[in-house]
Amino acid sequence: MKVLAIQFICCLFLSYTLQAFPFSVKDTEPLQNLYSNLQVSKDTIKDDKLKTRETKEEEGDYDDSDNEFNIRIGGNRSCKKNNVIRVGMLDLGISSYLAENGGLDMPDELDYMDQRLFRSVNVGIHLINLKLGLNKKEAPQRLGISTGVKWNIVHYSMEKDYQLHKDRDDYLSAIDYDVPALKKNRLKANYLQIPLMLEFNSNPRRSSKSLNIGVGYVYQLLLNSNYKYKTEDGTKLKSKGEYNLTKSMGMIEGRIGYGPLNFYMQYGLKDLFQPGNGPQLTPINFGVNIIPR
Repeated sequence: MKVLAIQFICCLFLSYTLQAFPFSVKDTEPLQNLYSNLQVSKDTIKDDKLKTRETKEEEGDYDDSDNEFNIRIGGNRSCKKNNVIRVGMLDLGISSYLAENGGLDMPDELDYMDQRLFRSVNVGIHLINLKLGLNKKEAPQRLGISTGVKWNIVHYSMEKDYQLHKDRDDYLSAIDYDVPALKKNRLKANYLQIPLMLEFNSNPRRSSKSLNIGVGYVYQLLLNSNYKYKTEDGTKLKSKGEYNLTKSMGMIEGRIGYGPLNFYMQYGLKDLFQPGNGPQLTPINFGVNIIPR
């Protein structure tokens, strides 16, 4: 009985409420209009923010520095972060060496080291490069320290016709002139390089209009080397060996350029060959950065 009485009282109260406050579907229209207006305002604000961001990016004023790192794959795009991880950069140039007098032309006693210079190719593949900004309040960074890992491929194309035997005491004793006329005669070496550079970019937001300067030290480690010749009639010979090359050394590197056109040069701090096992020649690499940093 108590339950029925409570249910009866609730029904009376609900009936009285509906009569006192009549409510219809039409009364929801103001609420629907208010919700629509709020939704339109939200979409408008979102569009305005997007347009503002695009405009600032075009003008170079947008700063998205919430994250500390930005990853760039080759290219010449602008950077918005303090620190930059760069992959896919490529150097292409010439590998050569300097005699004791400091010139590219070899003296008479070293004529066997004369090169076909424009066939002596240098290819540097930057596997990964990290630029750390020195001013945390600035993004992107004008001044920073860059390091990374680079695979450096060196070809020395010889002008004289001879075969180079491996596992000899020194380079000169490895030479055998008893060969036919050669179309190709080259010594190849693969190096792992770890640079430590001080890098300046005058306009890091627009790298296509930036003056770029870099200078620093590069550690170089010999991975492997091989020798190859090819005769005029197409006969080939290839053999692997160290050929008395210096296994590790330091190098000084400098870079300068504007926008996408950048030049580099590396100067060895040791001789190309191990002391007493080859001529005293200072290795150098120079060329252009064809996939810009």
